[in-house]
Amino acid sequence: MDTSSRLPLELLLEVFRHYISDRDIPVQSFDFSDGLWTLGQVNRTWRFAVLSDKSLWSTINMAVNYPSHVNSTSSGVSANLIFYDEMPMDEIHTIVPTPTTNQILAYILLRSKDMPLTISLHFPTKNPDMENVISSAWRPLFSVLLAEAHRLRTLDLVAPAQIWRDFANIPLARLPLLQKVDGTLPYIHDFFPVIQRCSDVSDLAVEVRYTDGSRDGGDAIYMPRLCKLEVSTARLLDAITAPNLTSLAVMKKSLITSSSRVPPIVDFIRRSGCSLTNLELHWNGTADELFDVLPSMLTVESLSFFHNSFEVAFDTRMKSVSSVLPRLRAFSLQRDVVVRHREHWVKKLDPFPDAIPVIDVIESMLAGGILESIHVGLVVVDVLSEAARERLSILNATPGVKVEIRQWSSDILAWSLYDRLDSVLDHMPSIRTGWSIHQR
Repeated sequence: MDTSSRLPLELLLEVFRHYISDRDIPVQSFDFSDGLWTLGQVNRTWRFAVLSDKSLWSTINMAVNYPSHVNSTSSGVSANLIFYDEMPMDEIHTIVPTPTTNQILAYILLRSKDMPLTISLHFPTKNPDMENVISSAWRPLFSVLLAEAHRLRTLDLVAPAQIWRDFANIPLARLPLLQKVDGTLPYIHDFFPVIQRCSDVSDLAVEVRYTDGSRDGGDAIYMPRLCKLEVSTARLLDAITAPNLTSLAVMKKSLITSSSRVPPIVDFIRRSGCSLTNLELHWNGTADELFDVLPSMLTVESLSFFHNSFEVAFDTRMKSVSSVLPRLRAFSLQRDVVVRHREHWVKKLDPFPDAIPVIDVIESMLAGGILESIHVGLVVVDVLSEAARERLSILNATPGVKVEIRQWSSDILAWSLYDRLDSVLDHMPSIRTGWSIHQR
C-alpha cells in the first residue's frame, strides 16, 4: 500500500497545494498531463482528496491559442495563425476553445463550488486584423466565466477588445469580491469602460498596447480602495482618482507628453491627494523635467528609477535626491530595458565616459546617512580606473549597497547575456518584458 495514502487528508491537501503552486510557470488548468488531473489518477485516496477540496479548483489558468487555420470569406481574411512566436505563450500548454473546452471549464467551476475565484486567462493578441473573426470563437469560453462573475476575486486577463467589452458590460453589483485586476487591452479607448468595473479593487495593473487616439469616458473614476497601481503609460492616470494609493508604477516612457503643461503623474497625485510610499518611474525626459516632478512626491520612501540616459541618471542634482524626497530610504537605479530579445539590450548600451562621476553621485547620495539601501544596476563605462575600482569596492562593502559598473570591452556582450543580464531581467515586472505569464 502506498504510504502517502495513510496521510491525514489536510496534510495530503497541503502537499498538493505546494505541488501545484511551486512552479515558475503555473499549472495550466487544461493541461491533462499535469496538476489536478494527474494527482487524481494516482489512487483512490488521492482522487478523493482532489475532488473533495474546492479550493484546489478555484484557481484557473488558461492560455488560448489561435485555431490552426482560420478562414473568413466575409472579412476576406485567410491566415495560418499559430501564435507567430508570441511570447510567452509558446512556453506553456495552450488550448483552442471548442464546445468541449467550455464544458470542461464549467466542470472546473462546478468543482470549485462557492469559493472566490482566481482567474488567469490569456488570449493571443498579435493579429488585430483577425480580431473580429477570432472573437466569435473565444467569447463563448469567456461567457462561461462571466456566469460566475460574482465569485471573481482576482482576474489576470490579456484579451482582444471584444472580450474586454464583454467584461465592461458586467454590472458592477455582480463583481462584489473583485480585488485585483491585471489586464492587457489592445486600445486606449476601451480603458475607461473597463476600469469602471474595477472601481472597488485594491490592486490594479493595466497595459494598453496601442495608445494612439484618446480614451472614451468622462470624469476620472473614483477608486477609494485602490492601494497599488501599475499603468503602461502615464496617459492612463487622467482616468483615475485614488486617494488611498500608496504604490505606483508607471511602466513606459510617455511621462511628459501631454496636452497639459502639468505632467500627467503630477496632475494625478494632486487630484488624488494620495501619499505615495513606493514609486517605480520609467523616464525619458530631461533632468530638469525630472526635478520638476519629484517635489510632488514628498512622501515616497522607496524609489525605483528606470532611465535611458546616463546623463539624466547621474545628473549632479541626484547627489541631493534625499533633500528633494526627505522620506526616501531605498533607491534603485536601472537602465530602462524594453526589448524582447536579450542580446538587443547590450547593443543599446551607450557607455558613460568615466566611472568617477557615477561613483561621486552615489557616494554623495549615501553621505547624508538617510538612505538605507541603494542599488545601481549595470553601468557600462569607457574608463574604469584603478582608483575607481577601489572606491567601487568600498561602496559594495557597505551594507545595503550594490553598485554594478563594468568597463566596455569586446566580451561584454557574452558576459552580460549570460551573467548580469539574467539577474536584471529576473526582477523585471511582466507587464514590461512580456517574458512571463501569470507572474505578477
